Amino acid sequence: MSINLRIVTPAAIAFEGSGQLITGPGFYGEFGVLKDHARFLTLNRAGVITVEQAAKKVQIVVGKGFAEVADNLVTYLVDSCVPVEEIEGSLDEYLQKLNA
Repeated sequence: MSINLRIVTPAAIAFEGSGQLITGPGFYGEFGVLKDHARFLTLNRAGVITVEQAAKKVQIVVGKGFAEVADNLVTYLVDSCVPVEEIEGSLDEYLQKLNA
């Protein structure tokens, strides 16, 4: 049982994948999504999305935008998307710049 994640930036679809649990930033804090989660739409702050798969975790830093959960699909429409391992320097400092 899995849930799908799609991250879309103005330039392209930046990421597509799936996992058993997806956690990510909302406007008022982080939220988690499992299969058959209730539908909702929210603004989101910059933060880290984590996709928990059977053998590993994938982490992606996204900028501000919108997040939608519907029909076992989490969609983030954001201004930027970068894998955590590509961030140079401190993750906290990078997130502060994105949320400024």
